[in-house]
Amino acid sequence: MISEKRLLSVSLCIILILVAVAYGGSLRNGFVWDDETFIVNNKFVHDLARWPQYFTTPESVSDDHILSRMYRPIQTLSFALDAALWGKRAGGFHLTSLLLHILSCGAIVFSFRTLVGFKPALLAAFVFAIHPALSEGVLSLASRGNQLYTVFALFSLGLFVRVARPFDISHILSIIMAALALFSKEPAIALVALLPLIHAAFKQPWGIRDKRSIFLYAPYIAAAVIYLIMRSYVVDTTSAVSYWGGSLPATFQMQAKVFLIYLRLLVWPFELKGRYTITHPGPFPDLLVTGAVLLNIALVISGIILYRKSNNGKILSVAVAWFYISLAPVANLIPLPGSMMGERFLYFTFAGIMPLLFGAVQWKEWEKSKPLIVILGVALSSAWLITDIKRTPEWKDNAAFFTLLSRQQPDDPAVQIRMAQVELEMNNAASALNRLERLMRREPGIPTSHERSILHYWHGRALLDLNRPGEAYREFSIVRNLWPQSSRDVALLVAEALARSGDLATARLTLEEEIKESPENDALWNGLGNISVMMGNIPDAVDHYRHALELNPANKEAATNLQNALSRSPSNTRQNIR
Repeated sequence: MISEKRLLSVSLCIILILVAVAYGGSLRNGFVWDDETFIVNNKFVHDLARWPQYFTTPESVSDDHILSRMYRPIQTLSFALDAALWGKRAGGFHLTSLLLHILSCGAIVFSFRTLVGFKPALLAAFVFAIHPALSEGVLSLASRGNQLYTVFALFSLGLFVRVARPFDISHILSIIMAALALFSKEPAIALVALLPLIHAAFKQPWGIRDKRSIFLYAPYIAAAVIYLIMRSYVVDTTSAVSYWGGSLPATFQMQAKVFLIYLRLLVWPFELKGRYTITHPGPFPDLLVTGAVLLNIALVISGIILYRKSNNGKILSVAVAWFYISLAPVANLIPLPGSMMGERFLYFTFAGIMPLLFGAVQWKEWEKSKPLIVILGVALSSAWLITDIKRTPEWKDNAAFFTLLSRQQPDDPAVQIRMAQVELEMNNAASALNRLERLMRREPGIPTSHERSILHYWHGRALLDLNRPGEAYREFSIVRNLWPQSSRDVALLVAEALARSGDLATARLTLEEEIKESPENDALWNGLGNISVMMGNIPDAVDHYRHALELNPANKEAATNLQNALSRSPSNTRQNIR
């Protein structure tokens, strides 16, 4: 009979092959959506020497106003290590994601074999490897934090149940892994609640009422407190973040629907989307919302009842608790930046649920129907693999991703604006303008001034590309009124629109005013140089370009413009301001 060690080695090789078949095509994929702000445009990622700042500077995650309020230093460090190896070649980043996915499968076996048995844990690892609902967690580089905290949290759990006495090697390593999980992504805080849940249900590493449990848990609590203090110190938490539903009760109703969708994806993972829109409930709950709330309540009550029924019932109840506890940090019941729903949130949740569900199976009863189960398992696995293979090219680049997503989410403003941006990048300004003008007619329904400012920004960009600078100027002016914290890029666009409308003096004044606020911004100085060229003032232009290069020697556009100005060939200088 084959030994467990040999079976594990063979199984991990098979998992490696399955992951390669399912997601190997992602090595040809590029950077998509949030990958750009987290990786491509993140100067911290491309300078590994700045790694201490990942723990102290909010912009190390992203310079986006909202995303910089996330605290994920280990995620940024992971990207920086990839960048040091691969530069901006996306294939290398995707290779790391595949390796982390395989490592997650191994972590499932390591963590749960002592809790539910070797066979259920191994079977769960196989399912986890190719389950389509987890494909976003593998294909989206921006989801790297989910992979990292899942790996660290699972190893922390596996070491936790192997502790022989407080502060032995297993305990110390478990604490370190828990800390790494916390600093990878915020939802890892759920581990602090999941450890005592596992402890109470499985009585591992010992009975939960044992006095040693105080010393067992104190370091995890301390790690969580330290993490929260550091996060609060680094990240701006003073600005209010609204509930997704507008209020706690409305958000609770919306989240009830989200939980049911997640459960549906566990069983039937074939209707997948890169973004989900959950409709707000009306003033009075409708039948669907009421049903969703009641079903969730029934599931929780069932879990409580099952806990005392039998050993298998106890494992099922732990699976129910794992589901809700692991998703609680992303349920918006405490308002935090992020999305209300995403397949990526399921990565850690399913990593725990799957082995628990398989651990609750009465395997002796299933042995009677083994041939039928094998046939169904092969058929289902094949369907999952085909779904993964088909989905991989959907994440190839922004064009492929948003073309599909814009069809799936025709009423989502964020998706349609991003699709318009893709069309502008593909020099299809007419199509982008039509798309944006359809959204403009719905502007009163867009809730926040920030979201409306983004719509006006890209509408102005499309108008500018279609050589309608007067209309573009009005749009950019609206952006500055709606969102005073808008980037200096908007000032450059305002100046460009003015210049192309013939008002060079006001364009120059606009940039000079911005430079007073941001004298270290090389792009503004470069833009001012371009205005000077258009006004025929070559000496001033040369001074401005040189100053831009002093501020940023890597500004290639300023270097080219300087050479053109020095050769006294203004016609060779770009006639836009950016």
